[in-house]
Amino acid sequence: MTGRGQGGPDPEEGAGDPAGAGLLRLEGYLLWQAEVEQARKEAEAMADRLEWLTSAQREAVVDCFAERQLQLSRRFLERTALRARSLRGEYEQRYALLRARLCALTLLGFTAAVLLLCLVAGR
Repeated sequence: MTGRGQGGPDPEEGAGDPAGAGLLRLEGYLLWQAEVEQARKEAEAMADRLEWLTSAQREAVVDCFAERQLQLSRRFLERTALRARSLRGEYEQRYALLRARLCALTLLGFTAAVLLLCLVAGR
């Protein structure tokens, strides 16, 4: 059965920090191994209901079902990661716009305060 070392968080997240990137890879590996174990348990539970299977048939059914579950999990994780990257881009754009607006308003407020002080001092 496949699934060893696959899946997990995006390694680009910790690209600037080798220790952080390593921890992310380790976390991804451990999460994927838990997914592999869960898929195997579900496959065995399903195969247990098929009492007429021989041992070899049962093992084939378990392998096939677990593999299918892992394929579904991988697709779900890939879609989730894609959406997360998309949202990250959207929020980074919004943050940049808000930061620019805040800087502009701060500069405008500072300019208004200086002008007001000049007007008050000129009287």
